Amino acid sequence: MSEHDKAYIEKFQPKGEKKMSKEKGFCITDGKGFHMAFKNGNEISVQWGPGNYCDNRRSTFGKQRNVEFYESDTAEIAVLNSKGEWLTREIAKKAGFGKINDDVMGYLSADDVLRIMIETAK
Repeated sequence: MSEHDKAYIEKFQPKGEKKMSKEKGFCITDGKGFHMAFKNGNEISVQWGPGNYCDNRRSTFGKQRNVEFYESDTAEIAVLNSKGEWLTREIAKKAGFGKINDDVMGYLSADDVLRIMIETAK
């Protein structure tokens, strides 16, 4: 696994946060998104808080930490298989997005996220 991948997984799975149990299908992530694990072993992360590639990107945790949850018209996604290998580019292509140059897709609408989720679960 490359250093880039390790660094992103560290961000994707912050210190102190328990790793998602494979027995559970859903996990909330800090009131700004969620992870879903599918029976095929694939996992998707959907995030829309400060620092994520979404409408809230430039927001700061400090300013909004008192909010119960974040809202956004767009979100970022990342897809991993059961071995922790990136699938985002492959899944995006299958979902009809064409060539993606990163392991994370950002500024997606709810409909776009659903397209990715359907392919992730196949």
